[in-house]
Amino acid sequence: MKAMVRGPRKNLKKRNDPARNSSATGSGVVDKVVIPKFIRPNPFRRITKRWVSTAAFAAQTFTQSDLYNQFLVVVATSGNAVPYADMVRIVKLRAYIQGAAGALFTLQPLNADVNNQFASPERTWAIQCQNASAPTQSLVIRPTGPSDPLGGWKESSNVNFAETLFVASWQNGTTGLTIDITFDYIENVVGGPNGYAVLTSTSTLGTVGGRSILSNMNVIGSNQL
Repeated sequence: MKAMVRGPRKNLKKRNDPARNSSATGSGVVDKVVIPKFIRPNPFRRITKRWVSTAAFAAQTFTQSDLYNQFLVVVATSGNAVPYADMVRIVKLRAYIQGAAGALFTLQPLNADVNNQFASPERTWAIQCQNASAPTQSLVIRPTGPSDPLGGWKESSNVNFAETLFVASWQNGTTGLTIDITFDYIENVVGGPNGYAVLTSTSTLGTVGGRSILSNMNVIGSNQL
């Protein structure tokens, strides 16, 4: 008996695939379901801002409102401004000093039990110039964690906005102090402002900027509101 010889086997799966033939048949069959991916429209962002001293100062306070005041946008021609950040926290603080011998910078975080936050461990940092020709020295401070008021998240609301975060002094010095503060912040992209507002001297709507701190330290590299 003569053996039967078969030709190459055709790919019946491809030929009969409804998705492959949908354009030809007009059936409109979809071969898979696409699910929208997760998005996070309000991630936290990080920025470093700088201030320089114009004169010596003693026992000046840095408050929660000083956090919000670095993320302001003018919303009225009267100068009224609100934060464009919903929440803010301090990640790192670095102080640079240079000046006459004996010029001293000290910083002490709040350590008392207060409304709307935990107590901070009691501690003080200090750095002193040795002589006027010495290289600039620096002091780096990192908050101990989210339960530390110095580094915890603060909501830009009217709740306890005047509470002190730390007290600082710059003694026997003038313009030799520079402070850099690194912030994490979350933009206000969901809902309205949280309630905090401040009056500035700027009447141009939409102006974005920051404010001075510790009485005699002006923000640089930013609009001064």
